[in-house]
Amino acid sequence: MDEAGKLDVVEIDRDLATALRADAKLKERVSVHEADALDFDWGALARSRGGALRIVGNLPYNISTPLLFRLLSFREHITDMHFLLQREVVERIVAAPGGGEYGGSA
Repeated sequence: MDEAGKLDVVEIDRDLATALRADAKLKERVSVHEADALDFDWGALARSRGGALRIVGNLPYNISTPLLFRLLSFREHITDMHFLLQREVVERIVAAPGGGEYGGSA
């Protein structure tokens, strides 16, 4: 399989990362990076892949906001991002300054 059809997965959970690496169906299609997405070098991944990244994920509530800001710091290496987010996180992101949801912790 060529690199274009391969997925990169960033997973902090050691057991899950190990299970993903051990799955015979995924071996050829998935490259597992056992790392904290908040510390991961997204630019290095883009350079190793030879182009901009498409980021897709189901973000945990407690790191959604910091991860979005972290990824935005690598925007020159990212084509687009698509996420499943908890309602409270989205409400906070779209809240007007001074509103009840604005500035809450997410």
